Amino acid sequence: AARSALVQRLLETTLGTEPTSKSLKWRGLHAAVSMRFLKAFAAGVPRGFSTHDVVHEIIKPATVSLHCRYVALLDEADVGPAFAFASHTWRAPFHDLVSALAHVLEDHQFVWVDIFAVLQSTYDQLLSAPNGNQLKDEKIEDLDFATVVRGAKVFILVGSHVPEVEFLSSQEAERCIVPEEAKLRSAFFRVWCLVEMEAALRAGHPVIMLVGGEKGSAQKGPSPSPGLDKLLNDVARNSDDCDRARQLVAAGANLSSTNGEPWRHTPLHQ
Repeated sequence: AARSALVQRLLETTLGTEPTSKSLKWRGLHAAVSMRFLKAFAAGVPRGFSTHDVVHEIIKPATVSLHCRYVALLDEADVGPAFAFASHTWRAPFHDLVSALAHVLEDHQFVWVDIFAVLQSTYDQLLSAPNGNQLKDEKIEDLDFATVVRGAKVFILVGSHVPEVEFLSSQEAERCIVPEEAKLRSAFFRVWCLVEMEAALRAGHPVIMLVGGEKGSAQKGPSPSPGLDKLLNDVARNSDDCDRARQLVAAGANLSSTNGEPWRHTPLHQ
């Protein structure tokens, strides 16, 4: 009986049937937010914030003492069944995510974004609530993203442009040689994104992949990037590929990082 009740609860909250109680109303598939809300929310997020920053600086402080999902704090008009599921990485710029979704969705459409739909408190924090064990179980259920993907109509993968990945050689790509920070920002290195996409393809849903950045967000001049510096250093040490070195410098690698005694006899400097 307990298992049947759990299965029914998951079906109610993820596969599109109407929830039977108010407590289940804004869970699973029904915890999507309107694009109208998402744009208004993003307007208050500082430029340069990653989605990880948004969770730790905005979402958690607003929900941790209440032991709730962020959607529980919103007007009813801004929460509803998901038309689209957004797959993304937390280390990428939050404004890139919102800009990408706004590129393909209308204000009235609802998109499922994990940071609003999932309990963000830790298990220990949830267990401090009077109904802590229930909330812990609910968080485990919340993380069944694949089921939510199947219940939505459209799957949208949002990936930020990551220069360290763009300039990988074919040999480096095969060996997965990429800085850890770049892996965290690239959707194609995130296992969850791949699992979510696989669920969408199995369900026969349209898959939209958007890679880039918010319009006008590009900085003037190269920005410091240790990952690009490392790639440039590897080129300088191990090859005479001047064209690739120029590409890396144009993308933001610091040419002066290859100066000094250790570099004097490398092929690129001779």
